[in-house]
Amino acid sequence: MTRKCVVKHWDRSGIEHSITIQAESLYEAAVVGIARLRPANLGGANAFAHTVRVEIHEEPTVHCVDVKKLESWLRSPGKTPAEQARKNELRKLLP
Repeated sequence: MTRKCVVKHWDRSGIEHSITIQAESLYEAAVVGIARLRPANLGGANAFAHTVRVEIHEEPTVHCVDVKKLESWLRSPGKTPAEQARKNELRKLLP
């Protein structure tokens, strides 16, 4: 699965260069990013001797929560002491 990736590199002058690409893996993102950023760097191949930063941006996950079911769950006892403690804390947020 391809994901949106932002590849960043800081040159020897401290200037950040970045590009947004689509890639299926971390290494693919790094290779494509370096290849596309290299013409912008006058230092050539040696300008990438250290590291590049790869940010992988995944699509957000969206959920719809039925408020009545949420309130019912909140009123029910927790199955474990930790869940009960968490519910007690959450109850304080919705008086």
